[in-house]
Amino acid sequence: MKRRILWQWGKLNKETMEAAYTRAEKNGDSDILEMMEERALAEAKAHCVIIPGAFLYVNHGEERIKVTPETFDKLNEGEVEGVICFLGKVGLMKREESGKNITILTTPAILKCPSCAAFQLMEELENMDGKTEEMSYKICVGGKNDFLGVCMGFLKKTYPWADIDVILQSGKKSS
Repeated sequence: MKRRILWQWGKLNKETMEAAYTRAEKNGDSDILEMMEERALAEAKAHCVIIPGAFLYVNHGEERIKVTPETFDKLNEGEVEGVICFLGKVGLMKREESGKNITILTTPAILKCPSCAAFQLMEELENMDGKTEEMSYKICVGGKNDFLGVCMGFLKKTYPWADIDVILQSGKKSS
């Protein structure tokens, strides 16, 4: 597998991510993992200003850089990992936990950055592995994104003890 993200800058735990990659490669899913990396990098560049008017800044040596699609290519690997993680966290913004049931209410960012969100969830699942026999994740989204389905399918296969369901919610509230 040709790695494009090494997770060596502490944005996600390197040892945890190495274990997750090894697990995925043993399952024969390195092609999906490569695609997720490529897409996460593209998502990070395209959507680094995911919240209109709210900019990320990085201290790049002596220079403070506003992260935009135009400045993205100036970022070092650690800064890029930071943007990917930020977007993943924005997408998986709100959690409700009840025992072994976790409901994640997503923001619209998950539809633009499904790979970024999948890496966040992948680290969590790898950390949970062996600590529980089963866990139920409900990922509530406000629209369709085919690649989000691919990512969640990959995570379901990689972590079979985690029951992961993507629930499409309409914008209408029930009365």
